[in-house]
Amino acid sequence: MRQIDNLQEVFRHRTQLRQFIHKLNINEANDLTCEISVMRSYYAVRPSWYPNLSSRDVVFLRRIERLLEARIAAGCVKPELSCRGSVMTRSKFPFGDTLEFSQRFLTDAGWKLMHGEGGYVGIWLNEERLELYVYNEGDVCLYKAKTRNDLYGELLNFDIDHELVV
Repeated sequence: MRQIDNLQEVFRHRTQLRQFIHKLNINEANDLTCEISVMRSYYAVRPSWYPNLSSRDVVFLRRIERLLEARIAAGCVKPELSCRGSVMTRSKFPFGDTLEFSQRFLTDAGWKLMHGEGGYVGIWLNEERLELYVYNEGDVCLYKAKTRNDLYGELLNFDIDHELVV
C-alpha cells in the first residue's frame, strides 16, 4: 500500500495524522512528498480523477507537503535503518550502468568492488568510512555502518553466488 493511501485514511483526524507524520522515516517522507506533489498536479488538470477530493483537501495536502519538506530540511525526520542498525539512504541513478555510477560517485580511494553482474548489479565496500553502496538496475542504497562487524554483516545479507574476498 502506498503512503498516500495511508495518509488519506488518517486525513481527517489531526492526532492520527500527527502520529502518522512522526512515524515516517526519511525515505518514506521523501516518497510521500513526491506522491502528494503528483496528486496535486493531476488534480489541477483532471479533478474528475479524484471524485472524493475537494479543493479544500488539496490545500490541506499542500500544507502537509510543506510540513514534510520543512521537517526534512530541518533534519527532524528519523533515518531508515536496516535490520542490522545501519543507516540506509535510498536514491535513483538513471544515467547509466555500474561503470558510469562508479566513475561518477566512487572516485575516492578505499572503494573496492565486492560483487558485480554485468552492468546491472554492483556492490562496493569502503572499510575506512564503513560504507557499503549497492547498485541494482538504477536503484542505489548507501549503508553507513557503526562498526566493522555491522558492515560485514550487511554485506553478508546479500545473496551472492560466489565467495566474497573480505
